[in-house]
Amino acid sequence: MKQVLVICCLFVAGGSVYAQSVKCRLVSSYVDREAKMSSSRHRVGEFLFKIEEGSATKRIRHEETGVNVSVGVEYDKSFFEGEPKTIRLAIAFAGKPEDVFDEVGRAEAETIYDRHWRWLSVSKDIEVGSRVYTYSMGCGRIYKR
Repeated sequence: MKQVLVICCLFVAGGSVYAQSVKCRLVSSYVDREAKMSSSRHRVGEFLFKIEEGSATKRIRHEETGVNVSVGVEYDKSFFEGEPKTIRLAIAFAGKPEDVFDEVGRAEAETIYDRHWRWLSVSKDIEVGSRVYTYSMGCGRIYKR
């Protein structure tokens, strides 16, 4: 009887194990000052990030405006044992994608990454003609069996 119980517990525990990935999505919206109108949010691009990779940077071109948006996500294991791990996002319109975390004009967000972490986002504005575009990159945990 004990063996059956142990085997059942192993199956239940094995079925609840998930691999971790983070999905990041870049969206844009705008406010037109002359026309006095605004848009809803539209997806510009997205990518998957595996925590084991440590960091990922991308350049995503917004076809409507021709703006190149550099985005990055970085997972940092603490140098000191027992210290919290962090996840950080950055977005910029200048420089190389791999330098997005060092770009002077970047926007950046950081938070503790633990088992309760679900979502983090960062936004940055840029003026194109009479429109002010807001680009927001959000990353959230996804689970795969």
